[in-house]
Amino acid sequence: MQEIDFQDLLIDAWNKFKERWKPLCLASLLGYFIPFVAFFTMYFVILFGVMRYQEQPELSTLMPIFIGCPIFCVILFLFAVGTENYCMKICRGQNPETKDFFLSGKTYLRIIVASFLEGIIISIAILLCVIPGMILAFFFAFVSYAIIDHPELGIIDCFKHSWRLVKKYWKPILILFVINYAIQSVLSSTIVGIIPCYPFGILLTSLLYTKFNDESANNAQPVIPPSYQL
Repeated sequence: MQEIDFQDLLIDAWNKFKERWKPLCLASLLGYFIPFVAFFTMYFVILFGVMRYQEQPELSTLMPIFIGCPIFCVILFLFAVGTENYCMKICRGQNPETKDFFLSGKTYLRIIVASFLEGIIISIAILLCVIPGMILAFFFAFVSYAIIDHPELGIIDCFKHSWRLVKKYWKPILILFVINYAIQSVLSSTIVGIIPCYPFGILLTSLLYTKFNDESANNAQPVIPPSYQL
C-alpha cells in the first residue's frame, strides 16, 4: 500500500468542499441545523416548564418530545445518507445535482436494515466491553457507503466490504477520522459552525471511501496480456 499524504487528502477535501459549499451548506441547514434547533428548543422549553412548576408531567405534556424525536432522527438520516451519495459523486469528479441528495426507496430500506443490524452488533459488543464496540463501529464506518455504491451487493456483503477496506487502510482512516473529529468538535462549539462542518466531515469520509474503494477495485482487476487485448 502506498504512503498516504494526510495533508493532501485534507486539502483535496477542502478544495472539493469550496466548489460545492452552497448546496452542501443549504442541505445541512435544512436537513440538520434547523431540525436540530427546533427539536432541542422544544425539548428545553418543555423541560424547564416541568421543572418550574415541579409537577409530575402528564403524558400529553411530553407528547411533542415523543413525536419530535423520531421525526428529527428521520430527517437527519435522510440528510446524512443523501449527502453521502452527493459527496461520493463530487469525489469522483462528477457533477451532482439536487436530486442526488435523494435515494431510491430500496436503498433507504437497505440502509435502515443495515443500521439496525449494526446497532445490535455494536450494542452487544459494548455490553461485553466498550472497546470492542468502538472497534466494530470503526470497521463498519463504510457500510452505508457500500450499500449506496454497490446495489448489487447484499447487506452482509456490504458489511464485509467495509471491513475489508478499513482493515486494509486502517491507519490513514483512523488518523483522518481523529482529525475530522477534532475539526467537528472545534467548529461545532460555535453552534453556527455545525452547518459547514457536518457536510465537510461527510465529504472527507466520502473521499476516503471512494479513494480506497476505487483503488482496491482497480488493483483487483486482472491484467490482460498485450497479445489478448482488444
